[in-house]
Amino acid sequence: MKSTVALAALGAALFLGASASSAQVVERSGRSFHIRACDGPDVASMARCHAHIVTDRTGRLLPMVARFRGARPAAAAAVSGGPYWASQIRGAYGITGSGAPGTVVAIVDAYGYPNAASDVATYRSGNGLPALASCASFPAATPCLRIVNETGGSNLPRSNAGWDEEQALDLDMVSAVCPSCSILLVEASSANFRDLGTAENTAARSSMVMRYLPAFLDAAAADGS
Repeated sequence: MKSTVALAALGAALFLGASASSAQVVERSGRSFHIRACDGPDVASMARCHAHIVTDRTGRLLPMVARFRGARPAAAAAVSGGPYWASQIRGAYGITGSGAPGTVVAIVDAYGYPNAASDVATYRSGNGLPALASCASFPAATPCLRIVNETGGSNLPRSNAGWDEEQALDLDMVSAVCPSCSILLVEASSANFRDLGTAENTAARSSMVMRYLPAFLDAAAADGS
């Protein structure tokens, strides 16, 4: 099981120590090196996730387990580079509230993410956030996570490693800024705009959804869509 820590400016940071593909272009932002989670060219009518993974200067993924040792900071980070604790994300944006289980935030992404529930549970536990139970409907008495396919069913699509990182980032960020909110994760069958549009409609029709996060809206399509 992989666990994730959120990185505010760059995307997702992993707790893994595996090597990244040598074909990946290593980018630099301030003091951080990073690679795309979804590498490859833009394709017409297809979205591409924009999450990045923190690495060393050679593109090797950084082990982040040590960040969970010691006290969690309460203030915003003083320098860029991350990865950042949930408390630092909240401090950077001046967030003081925590939301409520009756507020449902919908996230729309492409493909399945088999470890979604366990990975976000690790992030929330490590950051001192309330547990996120699994639920089949809303509202719930405590914060909960419901995962459905693009039509609202339970038969989830195949996974995609790059989009797994995008979904991890989205789940972690919603957890950080609204820890007591419930989350609806809608997984499209593919990154095709048609499938993502179907997933968007499912999220919009879902009862109790107060906010939704379409992760692909800033994706660049080769056809200019």
